Amino acid sequence: MNAIRKNSFVTNNQPVKPNYSWQKEIPVGTEFIVSKRAKDGTLYLHATNSSVSYTRNTLLHESQVTKITKNYTMPKVGDLFYSSWGYDQTNIDFYQVTNVLGKKMVEVTRIAGNRKYDLHMAGVTFPQPNHFLGNPRRVMIRFDGNERPYFKVASYAHAWPTTADKSHFFSEYH
Repeated sequence: MNAIRKNSFVTNNQPVKPNYSWQKEIPVGTEFIVSKRAKDGTLYLHATNSSVSYTRNTLLHESQVTKITKNYTMPKVGDLFYSSWGYDQTNIDFYQVTNVLGKKMVEVTRIAGNRKYDLHMAGVTFPQPNHFLGNPRRVMIRFDGNERPYFKVASYAHAWPTTADKSHFFSEYH
């Protein structure tokens, strides 16, 4: 069954007329993600392309859209992720995939970062693969509108793909 559910990707089969004069018509074929599906078939949609003049709460009936299938690439053992979070400071945490446990579940372990200070209490940091800190933890992999994998680290942070040679800005606060 190919039912349209929450988090499904769809495209519109007809132009979407704007609600206000300052908004532009959304052309046929625009990609949306379903944020809610009502029992009567009404879909609450968010455009995945930020250039659409209004990206949130577009209402269409399921008969007005076509479901599209995405080919997601799951992370592999050794892939690196980073998480940027903080208030009055920017903290960077790095993670490495240590085991793939199924279609959506992987095991990650936090890894060290190599800091280089460019400014007073600020600079860039690089992940250090295989320099593990702590114990592995299981996380569910999700995908954003651009098919990038990510996972939830905490209520305030998500981790996104990175590479060993990519720098990430950090700042400290004392």
